[in-house]
Amino acid sequence: MTGKKLPTLTADDIVSVQPMTEKSKVLDFKYGPREMMTDEEKSAMERFSKAVQAVNEFFRHSGSRYRDDTYHIPCPNCDGTLNFGGNSYNGHVRAFCTTDGCCSWIE
Repeated sequence: MTGKKLPTLTADDIVSVQPMTEKSKVLDFKYGPREMMTDEEKSAMERFSKAVQAVNEFFRHSGSRYRDDTYHIPCPNCDGTLNFGGNSYNGHVRAFCTTDGCCSWIE
């Protein structure tokens, strides 16, 4: 096989999403130390963290994320609506807020 060799991942390259604690607020998996992040990046990460926690809490109380359904809850960051759903194959979540620039993600 020809082409570029893929990089080898180390434990430092692998991250898991966990609830925010005082210790986890110090470092961020994408941007590095919080001190190096801009105010805009810090704000985006806080909005993302709040939205992920809200979605995880919803699934904890209402059932499995392994369904192809769409759900709507008030966004924890703004006056918008957080639309999200799981995937029946792998449980990955896709989500977006109806307010432009608030938050969105696909796992």
